[in-house]
This record gives sequence, C-alpha cells and structure tokens, in this order.
Amino acid sequence: MTLLTLADFLSLDRSGGLGRVAWESAKALSNLGYESIVAEPRQETPSEGEPISGVMTFRSSSPPHLGASEFLRPRTDLIDELIERLNPSAVITHGPLSGWTWARCRHRVSLANLAVFHSGWGDEYRVEHESASGRLGGWLRDRAERHVIRRANQYLTLSAFMADRLAELHKIPRAEIHTVPGGVDLEHFSPAETRSQIRKRLGWKQGVPTLISVRNLRPRMGLNNLLEAVALVLPRVPDLRVVLVGHGPLREELLRSCRKLGLAEIVEFAGFVDDADLPDMYRAANLAVVPTAALEGFGLVILEALACGTPVVATPVGGIPEILTGLDGQLMSSGTKAADIAATLLLWLLDEQRRAAVAARSRTYVESHFTWHRFAAGIVEALGNDR
Repeated sequence: MTLLTLADFLSLDRSGGLGRVAWESAKALSNLGYESIVAEPRQETPSEGEPISGVMTFRSSSPPHLGASEFLRPRTDLIDELIERLNPSAVITHGPLSGWTWARCRHRVSLANLAVFHSGWGDEYRVEHESASGRLGGWLRDRAERHVIRRANQYLTLSAFMADRLAELHKIPRAEIHTVPGGVDLEHFSPAETRSQIRKRLGWKQGVPTLISVRNLRPRMGLNNLLEAVALVLPRVPDLRVVLVGHGPLREELLRSCRKLGLAEIVEFAGFVDDADLPDMYRAANLAVVPTAALEGFGLVILEALACGTPVVATPVGGIPEILTGLDGQLMSSGTKAADIAATLLLWLLDEQRRAAVAARSRTYVESHFTWHRFAAGIVEALGNDR
C-alpha cells in the first residue's frame, strides 16, 4: 500500500515539531513496509522527488515560511499530479496549508484522508497576537481550519489534551479522534558514556550545573519565566549556567531581560543548532527545561532529552503531563510562574542522587512508550478504520 504524507514543512529544512512528526512518521511507515511518499505542497516544490531514507521526498526550494501566497495559490496541481502518477491509497495531512491544499484537490473525494492535528492554527495566532487584530486573525484561522478539518475522514492527535481541544474547537466527536503519542529517533538521541568528554568538546565548563532549553524564541514558550526563575535559583546555585537553543522574534527581548536580571554572563544564546549536534548538548546538560506558558500540544523535545539520559523539568501545560507523569510527576512544576519553575529546578539541581535515579530510568521509559514505529502503526490503524 502506498501512503502520501503532506506536510507544511519538514524537519529536513526547518526546526519545529510538526515537521519532525511528519518526516519521522513517513520514514517509520516505510520501515513498516509501506511505500511512503512525502511532499511539501508549497511554491517551488518540484514534480520530481528524491529518495531519502526510504521515502520518496518532494521538497520545496523556497524558504520554509508560510506566507499568504501559499494559501492564495495552493499547489493542487502538484498534489493531483502525484496522486495520478503514484496512486496512493490514502493521504495524511500535517498542518493548515497541507489540509487547505488537499481540500481543493480533484482527488479529495476518492481517497481517505487522515488529518494529524498538532495544534489549533487560530489558537497559536491568538497567543502570539494579544490584540483585537489577533482575535480577528485567530477567528479567521479557526474558520479556515474548520473548513479543512471537517473534510477529513479520520483524525489523529499526539495527546489527549489536543484531542479534547480538536473536539471542542471544531466540533469533532471525541470518539472519532485517535490519539497516539509521538516518538523519538532512539539511534540519534542516545546517552553518552561520559559527560566530561562531551563538555570538553563543546567548550563547556566541567562540574558546573548547566540547564539547556531547546525552544523557538516565542512568547508561548515561557522563556521570560525561565529567566526569572534562574534569577531566583542563583542564590542557592551560584555557579549555574543556562544554554538557550533556538531562534525567533523574542531574542532581543530575552537579551534585555538577561541584562536586567543580571544574567548576561550566565545565559548563552546558542541560536539554531543543527540536528546532528543537538544530542551532545542534551547529553552535556544536567537538566533540560521546557517552561511552556501555553499550547504545548505534546513535547517532542522532552523525549529527545530523556532519550539522551537527561532529566527534564517542565511546566504542566498541554500534553506535557501525559509524558512526564509516568516517569516522575515531580519533574513538573506546580504552575507556569517563575517561582513555580524555580522551586522545581532547585528540587532537582540540589539532589544529585534523585537526578541520577531518574536519568537512569529515562532511556528505558522512552523506549517503552514513545517510538515512531508505534506512531506509524497508529496511523495505519486509524486509516484501517476508514476502509
């Protein structure tokens, strides 16, 4: 059976959970024995693909930014041509542009469509734009997304939290929504033999307690709260160091916050880190931190850190409790405020024995519950319910 995955972008070209889920699940479907095809339905995507990791891949050469032109001129021509040429049995869509394009294709009525719902498009816009225009833009995105979602045959989310939100936002019966947790590349993200060697290679100081947070620098990621929490922790852990990995529009504001809080010499802004180098940064850290303030649909970065044997402190937002409760609920702060995060950081920074015990269990926990093989099997099962 041939399965066509449409994704707004892929992790081959841009960081972000949606792109990683789309790409990793397409590879896992190939490993399960399906003919797997993945395409970005965007401008500058060629009609000839290239095989990558067992997946026939159609990638756009344009910058991975979704502008209005992508929606005004959806690549229905490309998708219809691929369907006629490759004859897939079903289409799996990831993201608003992919769903929008598929809803306008000629072949939509003849093929099953599984919509993977990562987060509400309007929800994300409202969180980033707290104004009247933000509310209007969010409402328009809600309407467009609902138009697309209701044309799918099956629905899948990575967390029960997001399944509940899909049901509430777009009036999809909850019983019709499949939930399968995301996974992690267990070969790529793996524990280190010795932290000291990796720190030496990275140029990090030995014996210094170090936090890493891998986040897009955007308001909903809670990074300002993290910086304030670090300022509260410093009197008890004066040699603490923090590495922020990622880029985004909040960078200058966060730099100003560091100067204001006296953290300019403590916090390193590492910017974008290539996926090949990311595991070492997790391995070298004592703790990873996910301080999300709003809308965490799942939390793939939590799995990446845990697979490397690094415990994760996180806020109890969205789908995060569905990952961490089974490992150790005390890894989660009581809320999203700086004081809540600081209290949890101190709990784990000051108790090396507790930290080591969770680190020893983290890898096995992820292997048992969060794999791309399991996610791909969930896709197949959801599609099977429609045939």
